[in-house]
Amino acid sequence: MALCGTTGSENLMRFVSMRGLRPLVWVGISICVGTCSACMDSPSRPSKPSLPVTGTWSGSYSITSCGATFEVLPCSYFAPTTNTMRLILTQDDVNVTGTFSSDIMTQPLAVTGSIDSTRTLRLQGSQEFLQSHCGGPALKLEIANWTTALDATGSSLTGTFRQSASRYYFSCYWGTIDFQTEIISLRRSPSV
Repeated sequence: MALCGTTGSENLMRFVSMRGLRPLVWVGISICVGTCSACMDSPSRPSKPSLPVTGTWSGSYSITSCGATFEVLPCSYFAPTTNTMRLILTQDDVNVTGTFSSDIMTQPLAVTGSIDSTRTLRLQGSQEFLQSHCGGPALKLEIANWTTALDATGSSLTGTFRQSASRYYFSCYWGTIDFQTEIISLRRSPSV
């Protein structure tokens, strides 16, 4: 429909005056709706956890089962059924770092992990202490399989985890004791 001797904008104006503005209005609305829909369908950043876990957590847990690489003494010899624990955490977005200590692990153990949008906290950590005359570390402590849920108020954690203590027993025999544990109560201390 181009006319000789006219520019593109003059042709557009003639087309609009011949057809009216109604088709252009519908084209404009269609473009806007399509653009807005595309923005809504675009992937977004992962959702952040609803509540932070930063703080000092204190409580107790029970040993639900334990196993050892040697069968000389029962697990109850190494740890009572119910123990106290302390967890100090710092959160940066979904990443969590901190320390864990308990009746079994009296030395604070560095832990790292994450919390997701469902308020599930996952942690792990291990540390070796001292050198042994047998070669290697005299003691290795580990936290693993830590899966806990943060309650809706952000003040309590429930769940399970595993503690392991490995060391030389009985004249340089390397042994490991695994404690499967369930949290009885783990509450955050109020902020001061």
